[in-house]
Amino acid sequence: MSNKTVKVATGKMSDEQLKDRIHSILKHDFPPSISALGKLMGYSKISGSLTNRIRKLLPGIDELLAGNHALHSLDPKPVKKTGCTGDVKGDKTGNKPAKVIPECPYRPTSAYAQVFQILYANRENGISKPELLKKLVASGRPETTSRWNIAVVASPDAEGGGHRSSKANHYFVSKLPSGLLALRLRS
Repeated sequence: MSNKTVKVATGKMSDEQLKDRIHSILKHDFPPSISALGKLMGYSKISGSLTNRIRKLLPGIDELLAGNHALHSLDPKPVKKTGCTGDVKGDKTGNKPAKVIPECPYRPTSAYAQVFQILYANRENGISKPELLKKLVASGRPETTSRWNIAVVASPDAEGGGHRSSKANHYFVSKLPSGLLALRLRS
């Protein structure tokens, strides 16, 4: 074998050092691919030439890693919950609403869900934008991002238009004659 060196996070390695490093990693970890092996070696990405060099040094590496891949596929993956049924971030006083309303189309812990919930709670009489902003800032949200969140959540109109991040097919916000915002659910 040639005595080539390769630069890694710890410096330069010869073929033998690289082989020993890979063996020591494989004793303790079970990477499912050469890319994952490269990350364990300190690379953010692994080059094609280094991949070829590893395959040349350890001819059975692909089969070994394929077995590791099978081990990783047996690990149960967490089930992602959908819908707005979780808790919402509380305000600075520690008050947390028990649950987000089921009509909420946004991720439960998001600022959009918080804006939606305030609009929903005031859907009968409406709420002004300054009052809505005041409630968001009181809950610990920054004022600037709260203004953006209000703009997105309040953007759907009765015709179905609105900001692309809004869920316009679920609801719309109408402006009452008094200038207040009122949330209306689509049926």
